[in-house]
Amino acid sequence: MSAITIQKRPLASTSASTDLSRTSHRRRTLRGNVVRVVRERYLREDIACGVAGCPVSSCKNAIKLRLAAEKIPATGTRNGSIANGTQAFVCIIDSNVALGQMDLLESMLGNLPGKTPAALTFSSIVVPQTVLEEVRHRSLPLYNRLSALLDAPESSWVRFWNEAASATATVRQPGETPNDHADRAIRSVAEYYRSHLEQRKAPLEAVLLTDDRDNMTKARAAGLISLNGHFNASQYNVLEGSVRSDALGQAILIRGREAMNRAIDGDIVAVRLLPESQWLTETDEVKGGSGGNDDAGSDEEDDEAREEQLREEEQEDQEERQALARQERRARSSGGKPQPTGKVVGVVRRNWRSYVCTLDARTLPPSAFSSTGATSLLALPVSSRIPRIRIRTRQVSSLIDQKVLVALDDWRISSRYPDGHFVRALGRTESNEAEQESLLLEHDVPYRPFSTAVLDCLPSEGDSWKVSPKEQAGPAWRDRVDLRAEQICSIDPPGCQDIDDALHAKILPNGNVEAGVHIADVSYFVRSETPMDSEAASRGTTVYLVDKRIDMLPHLLGTNLCSLRPHVERLAFSAIWELNPKTADIVSVRFHKSVIASKEAFTYEEAQLRKDDPRKKDAITQSIRLLNDLAIKLKGKRMQAGALNLASPEVRIHLDSAESTAPIDVEQKEMRETNSLVEEFMLLANIYTHFTSPIRRYADVLTHRQLAAAIAYEPLPANLQNKGHVEKVLNNVNKRHRGAQQAGRASVEYWVGLSIARKNQEAGGSAKSFGTGEIKLHEDAFVIRTFRNGIAVFVSAYGLEGLITFDKDCDFDGEQYTVRVPATVSGLKQDLILGIFDRVRVEIGTEKDKNTQRSRVKMALL
Repeated sequence: MSAITIQKRPLASTSASTDLSRTSHRRRTLRGNVVRVVRERYLREDIACGVAGCPVSSCKNAIKLRLAAEKIPATGTRNGSIANGTQAFVCIIDSNVALGQMDLLESMLGNLPGKTPAALTFSSIVVPQTVLEEVRHRSLPLYNRLSALLDAPESSWVRFWNEAASATATVRQPGETPNDHADRAIRSVAEYYRSHLEQRKAPLEAVLLTDDRDNMTKARAAGLISLNGHFNASQYNVLEGSVRSDALGQAILIRGREAMNRAIDGDIVAVRLLPESQWLTETDEVKGGSGGNDDAGSDEEDDEAREEQLREEEQEDQEERQALARQERRARSSGGKPQPTGKVVGVVRRNWRSYVCTLDARTLPPSAFSSTGATSLLALPVSSRIPRIRIRTRQVSSLIDQKVLVALDDWRISSRYPDGHFVRALGRTESNEAEQESLLLEHDVPYRPFSTAVLDCLPSEGDSWKVSPKEQAGPAWRDRVDLRAEQICSIDPPGCQDIDDALHAKILPNGNVEAGVHIADVSYFVRSETPMDSEAASRGTTVYLVDKRIDMLPHLLGTNLCSLRPHVERLAFSAIWELNPKTADIVSVRFHKSVIASKEAFTYEEAQLRKDDPRKKDAITQSIRLLNDLAIKLKGKRMQAGALNLASPEVRIHLDSAESTAPIDVEQKEMRETNSLVEEFMLLANIYTHFTSPIRRYADVLTHRQLAAAIAYEPLPANLQNKGHVEKVLNNVNKRHRGAQQAGRASVEYWVGLSIARKNQEAGGSAKSFGTGEIKLHEDAFVIRTFRNGIAVFVSAYGLEGLITFDKDCDFDGEQYTVRVPATVSGLKQDLILGIFDRVRVEIGTEKDKNTQRSRVKMALL
């Protein structure tokens, strides 16, 4: 009789992380005891992915044995084709999406009003077993609704048994919470589908859809690429944009309307990176917007007019497709280095606002001006980065020559343009009042009056406030150094009232030089977490226009109590250096709060004349000379260390009077040694951050508070210890700073345009007859960018950039950034080869911009 051998399964490790064949959890019994429940789990190799015709053997066997259904169309859509050549996606959802977005999920099975089927975006939704179990545990009604979606006859949704599949099964790790374990299990499903679908030639790609920021972060760390960022539309080409993704570390090129997917400049979008074989180079062609009718007109238009609009729209689409194909062919044959290229697959957050527009009269039939009914027409935004907006109004006749404010409402997936509505009229086009207000609105510059709550934060003494006598030891003197006897002065542009900084220098007994930079102590008046602080954080910066200034702080502070005016005592934050006078090496440095009394307020010209006057031997003049000698040495050391001087010409516009609407002259600002003097010491004080302009930059206010905490003057405010709060504030500050710069440049361009028109008229010519010899204003310009059909130039005499376009395409060398302009195109005697930084001669006039409806500067080659 043979012996009976009892074979036992080897004792498994006590660590659950090493045993996928069983699961365990703990539960409390009725008696209150906690017991461990262990269940055996059988893992299978035949759990199918659900994609029709999947070549992987495990999936083929599962379908053959009828263990799974082919619910995901192999080509991405049920009719076997992919709409407009777009990519189809298999979307894996997590528990947060199932629990919080059920209405959205249900809507994706059918058509929404005004929208196309969601299958054009996602070919299928995969619901992992982990998600089903968590939803059932937390909400039975939601679980029933989710099950109904999975079991619907026409559904292409897949129930994936990830806990039973050997490729995706997971075990809870020691110290891992149930929620973290569930998230990890879902990520393993996403990774499985990603690698699984890579083996297929069909255009399917796996996407993990999650509402959980931590889950997204861990998914990225696990290698699941997630790309998103702000969409930036090109200012030169309406068919091109870019998205800069922190995850990729560089900009992703977006080419074509379909790839843009209804994204508008400033939106935060999710992007799918195309395979490297489909990457393109940046376009070498200027492409403006088209001017077709689209779907505009009154409700009473006849069918013939509507058919004409449809024909024009189809023609526009055809022209854009041809332009896009031409650009892509050139990009591929140019030999340039391809740039990461992608497509917008979703808008994460709309950053829409109200836009300044003019009404496009070309989209209106003659009957619209006398019609009393609502009329549909297109509004042209002032910014070329924003698409035209369709609005309906009964006020066509009164608004056709007005600047108007239009708000965006929606952008239907079936529409060429977004829908919006009329908000208010700003005034007649080319009137100074309307142009100035539209400029502020277009660049999102807040110009509302300060609220009562903000004004209540000001000192009750108003203009009469002053630093209390030192003998009284008031709160203003706490831990401050008395520097009132120092020979301190300020050096600023003419007319400056918000004086942020002042300087001094003197020779010490040991032969070294003491130099000081004294910055207005704004943080003394603007306390953290007050209405004034919130308003300053919202405004971010002071905005300087040609004829006005939009202050970050109320006038009382900016131009009086904080301003370091001469002959009055003011509170300051000082940086004091001891330097070697021969080498400008720093011996020591200290920071402290102070009380100063500036002796003089000079302009750059006045300080230069004083420094150069050999008869001047007074202490303040000697201080300026010491500062200048040190500044020359400091700049020399910076340049020797590899610093790059990016100084750009600035212009000053002279008006007839403060109330004048006509500029009489434009001149380039002269740079003197004293300009460099102030610049060097501001750089020395800043070095790593902003510090020197707290009256006009909120970032500097934050730095003052941090520095005060660093020198133990006062504790750091609680909100500055919150990284999320600081990031939010600084994102807004950066946005306001860009807007302020753009508004300032636009203001200069507007006034320079008026001056150019006036100068051409005074010279007996016309500002609009290009190529006829009537343009009398000629200037040198520098090429700053080249295209196949144009060049961008910079005219330093006016501080202006201009775009010169050619009627025909020219030979473009993308490697050398040069363009050959035939004589037949330029109208000159011989061909021209133009490259970056080449000097050219241009005629400068003005023309009426179709978007802004105001005169703008136009240039042409001579």
